[in-house]
Amino acid sequence: FYDKAELPASTNPARGWLATANNQIVPSARFPSTFNAGASGPNRYERIVERLAAATADRALTASASAAIQLDRVDPAWRAIRAGLDDGLCRRGATSLAAERALLCGWDGDHAPESAAATLFVLLTNALLDRAVADEFPQGADDPLWHYVQTIPQFEARAQWLWAEPAAAALWDDVRTEAVETRAEILELAFADAVAEAEDRFGGDADDWAWGEVRPFVLRHAFATNDGVLGWFLNAEPLAVGGGPETVFKNQFPRSDRERMNPAIGPVFRFTIDMADPWAATYSLAGGQSGWPLSRHYGDLLGDWAAGRERPLTPPPAATDVAVTLVPEA
Repeated sequence: FYDKAELPASTNPARGWLATANNQIVPSARFPSTFNAGASGPNRYERIVERLAAATADRALTASASAAIQLDRVDPAWRAIRAGLDDGLCRRGATSLAAERALLCGWDGDHAPESAAATLFVLLTNALLDRAVADEFPQGADDPLWHYVQTIPQFEARAQWLWAEPAAAALWDDVRTEAVETRAEILELAFADAVAEAEDRFGGDADDWAWGEVRPFVLRHAFATNDGVLGWFLNAEPLAVGGGPETVFKNQFPRSDRERMNPAIGPVFRFTIDMADPWAATYSLAGGQSGWPLSRHYGDLLGDWAAGRERPLTPPPAATDVAVTLVPEA
């Protein structure tokens, strides 16, 4: 146990901002005890820092600029991943699956709803996990324990860290074969797996692989499943929404849900407040103001949430407003 004064803290940092994204905000080397053991990976925090630092440098960190950061769909890890593919998957002169390589290697990391490259990247990550990690399980990618592990939300950090494993790491070797596979070989096999899955599930034309279309966002009611009569009646209409497992605008699905990739973790509520004008605070809610499907307020805020529009938290003045004055007793 530690006294409050001993806990990590930051007060009015010189940089002018504080940020967190469920990440490990205090490195283990700086604090002598377990701190935030269930942390997510650093990707989202790093992107937020990048956006905040740029806005601060330009003296453009307004409330609206802050709200825009919440909608960011770029995975900053992609830049490092892409740089590491120059000598392998994205090498010049590669002829096999050339069009698909160009699609992925020319991607900017934006999980936009219309991006086919985002879909290919996610499928490649899935295939890479199966090729590099699932071989350690008795039944490979079909092992029940492997499926269970992928249902854990923190598994996504493992999925991201996989890309940073050294080229010579033993992880890349497929223990089921006599040969010792390299990272480059496993990547090539995983990429072929990803392209084959995309073609099999979504068609041979990459124009049909748009990220927002192949795994639309479905806001599922607590009393309904994805399918069936209750799902048809209670669930919101599917929306082509961007964002990925590790972007600021988070749309994370369990890696075990390969078929639907239906987002299970994301921004339930957005809130923006300028402390110079608190009454002008705005919000965005993933849903509506009623849980009853026949209500006109059922899902009436979902469209704004998906598009990144925020509404005033305090309603504007209306003719029906009633002014009340509270007078304390003498």
